[in-house]
Amino acid sequence: MAQSQARSVARIPQAVRRNHGLHVVDVVRSSLRTSPWVTIAISAHVLVGAVLGIAHYATGGKAPPAAPPGYAVIAYQQPEEPVDAAQPIVRTTEIPDAPPRELTPDDSFATPDVPPEEQDWKLERGEPGESDGESAGTLEGTPGISGGTVIGAGDGPGFRGSGTPSAWSGTRPGQSRGHGGKGGPTRTIGPTLHTERAVRDGFVWLMRHQDDDGGWTGANALQHCPEGHLCQPQSGIDGVYSSLGDVGVTSLALLAFLGAGHGHDSRDYLVDTLAGRRAFIGKDIVAKGLKWLVARQQPDGSFTGNGNWFLYNEALATLALCEAAGLGGGRHWRPAAQRAVDFLCRAQKASPERPGARWGWRYAPGPELAPGEAADAFASDADMSVTGWAVMALKSAQLAGLAVPQAAIDGALDFTRHCTAQDGLVGYRDAASAGGDVEGERYADYAYHLGTMSSIGMCVRIFLAHDRGDPFLAAAADRLLADLPSAAPIGGKSGIDYYAWYYGSLALNQFDGPDSPVRTNRHWETWNKAMQQAVLALQDHTRGACSEGGWMVPDRWAFGYGPVYTTAINVLNLEVYYRYANALSVKADRTVAEPAPLQAGMGPR
Repeated sequence: MAQSQARSVARIPQAVRRNHGLHVVDVVRSSLRTSPWVTIAISAHVLVGAVLGIAHYATGGKAPPAAPPGYAVIAYQQPEEPVDAAQPIVRTTEIPDAPPRELTPDDSFATPDVPPEEQDWKLERGEPGESDGESAGTLEGTPGISGGTVIGAGDGPGFRGSGTPSAWSGTRPGQSRGHGGKGGPTRTIGPTLHTERAVRDGFVWLMRHQDDDGGWTGANALQHCPEGHLCQPQSGIDGVYSSLGDVGVTSLALLAFLGAGHGHDSRDYLVDTLAGRRAFIGKDIVAKGLKWLVARQQPDGSFTGNGNWFLYNEALATLALCEAAGLGGGRHWRPAAQRAVDFLCRAQKASPERPGARWGWRYAPGPELAPGEAADAFASDADMSVTGWAVMALKSAQLAGLAVPQAAIDGALDFTRHCTAQDGLVGYRDAASAGGDVEGERYADYAYHLGTMSSIGMCVRIFLAHDRGDPFLAAAADRLLADLPSAAPIGGKSGIDYYAWYYGSLALNQFDGPDSPVRTNRHWETWNKAMQQAVLALQDHTRGACSEGGWMVPDRWAFGYGPVYTTAINVLNLEVYYRYANALSVKADRTVAEPAPLQAGMGPR
């Protein structure tokens, strides 16, 4: 009936339709009453087309006149011109105009309805698990044992949604396989609400103790504590902490923020209720810290220079700048990062076995050798600890698209094989020292963890060679399981070693973590459960104290740098789940040379 009526109306001449009052509007009204939905849709499109056609005909195809005052006109904007090298390192106008968001373990506890400038930043912000604004001292459940809600596939409470993933990070909170999404299994293999809260509280402690110029130092961190709320123990060398490692601890603190995806343009902010202060992570913390590093870079690319060499500083600063460059800040930090990489490669020691080849790193740079000149004892004096940090810096440089000579990669692998014994242990300076203490007399109050150098050796091999079939990896992983993280004393000595736990966590997460192609189902879950228990238990939770959120209990290596070091490295410990993509899932780089064995054992894989 509707189709018949439409055909009848179409046969009536236009003049007759006009004289008899059969306007287009009448036809549409009739169709709306009697036609199915398809006909209605067609009629609507016809009507819109007719209106547009009339408008085009009336204007002769020309652009419509300018809108009168009070109306909005949408104009096309030209793209921004390339950044001039003379521009400031960070331009706040480049930060996206997104609404700021308070960094909390659960976004539902933020208060977006109240403009930030109108809030009293000394008021308690609330904690996960609280209701009706009432204060709760701790989370429900046992910290470190899958307490809270594990972060699953997009359903968890991770607070880094606005952070920018790094160039090498394939796993973000809520994306890692096996974390147990909503309704999924509760296994201790990934981040939990407890670990995310600990990271956030660690951020606040680091923010509170950052110097006004952007750096961090153990030497004067007490100056940032409110009167009557001193948080740091009076220890260290001669009762004070050293400023020798300021570049290193500043870089570690920056890496803690960068490791969670917070670059210089992060719009997330932290609230320090003790100081009554709010700070944006990007411009107030990270950008200031990175500029502090760049301001101290020497013309040769180093950060200490003048003979005061301490290559931990150089490696950590290079790592921080490379990660900043990989987090979308390439045009800001790339030049300084490349200069740092170039210096670090020049500082690499010379191989005692292969004239002209590279080796590992030590506290001071290696001398420049003439072509073909044999290396003496000093020229080849290297250790696994400094080498580990240097390797991570160079790997991050590669992932950020910076130039890294292949000889530096080959040399690092050569030295690591040289230090590898046959039983899964790695020595500090050679295979003969595997299983021995490192400067044991100096650290008489602390137990030495034999697997520390082995975990660094695992990281070097995993990130540079990508060989999942390397037999050393399984042997070293077994060694680490025999010495799990624990705050309990060992033989009357303190067993706390955050440094050993950091590299152990990184190595085992890469080896058989939830994203690894190696599935032993024996190592990572066992280690991670122990690590979470120890690290979370040692964080300070004294409500209202300056120490809250920091790690005040020292470990074997904190004697010179204090809680800035211990807090930063433990935040990094709890970011292991999403900081790096799994390197064993990457095919080996065919440009990496396979040198002949340097000794009997597990080389030269």
